[in-house]
Amino acid sequence: MGVRAKLSAASDIVGVYGGRTFLFQAVPWLLRRRYFVYACRTPDIGRGASPGPEDAFRLDIVRESDIDLVTRLRPASYSRRVVADRLAQGHLCFLGRLGPKAVHIRWLYTRPVYLPYLGRTIDLRPGEVYSDEAYILPAYRGRKLYRRTLSLLGSRLADLGVRRLIVLSASWNEIIIARLEETGLKRVGECGVVRRVWGRRFYALGAAREQGRRAFSVDEE
Repeated sequence: MGVRAKLSAASDIVGVYGGRTFLFQAVPWLLRRRYFVYACRTPDIGRGASPGPEDAFRLDIVRESDIDLVTRLRPASYSRRVVADRLAQGHLCFLGRLGPKAVHIRWLYTRPVYLPYLGRTIDLRPGEVYSDEAYILPAYRGRKLYRRTLSLLGSRLADLGVRRLIVLSASWNEIIIARLEETGLKRVGECGVVRRVWGRRFYALGAAREQGRRAFSVDEE
């Protein structure tokens, strides 16, 4: 992640959670990056969750014709080449729309992918996807769109032949953790990076299992 993208991410945290949370929870977390691992079978995502107030909200799969729109929504993080390369590799991107307006981006990785914030590759099995980089335009936050997206995602993924969704959440992010659990995802493990004087150490607990020195996977529940 470049400097511009890091500054944008920090600005997002301040805007959503406030400066106090950023300074006293997010920043200290960087010294010991704990991620809670959540997983769920796609038929169970959103089961029992209320549909939410935004009946006009829908999810569309990003096609080649949408690449420029994705880059405009989050220019600090995406270039046209990045988006095009990910789609060419078979990864999925969804646009959340309120009426005709795109307000949300969510990436789902369909094959093993390197996670720079962990220094490891997540090893995905056939039928598994890893959800990352969920972004909502600032003007549309606070409308429970994150929960609405997850509720819709299960059926969309099942239609595509995906059987299992995996998500990581920073341990300090109580809001996202609540949204994941409200929509049926279960905490199955933990992984992270501990900073030490002589370097960084990756660890994995529960269903999260190290695969050699450069990868990890999430066991079936």
